[in-house]
Amino acid sequence: MVSTGGTQVKEDIMRLYNPVHIIVGTPGRILDLSKKKVADLSQAEILVFDEADKLLSFDFHVVIEELISFFPKNVQIMLFSATFPVSVKSFKDKFI
Repeated sequence: MVSTGGTQVKEDIMRLYNPVHIIVGTPGRILDLSKKKVADLSQAEILVFDEADKLLSFDFHVVIEELISFFPKNVQIMLFSATFPVSVKSFKDKFI
């Protein structure tokens, strides 16, 4: 399932009534669905961040940390990025 900002949340909620095995989306939208208790991430095994250098910048820091709180403690986190700035290293040291 693809879920991004700028699309209707109602459509995402309707799609989540059926089993979903993979969600590809923006952190803000997935966090929103989790906070509404529509997306249950408690059994997710893998969390992937593409463009991690951008997602782990100061602008997204609070959203990412809150999103991670919906995943199990033993979730495997994968980071993909063309660069490795200090923000990515700090995140890696804290969560991986």
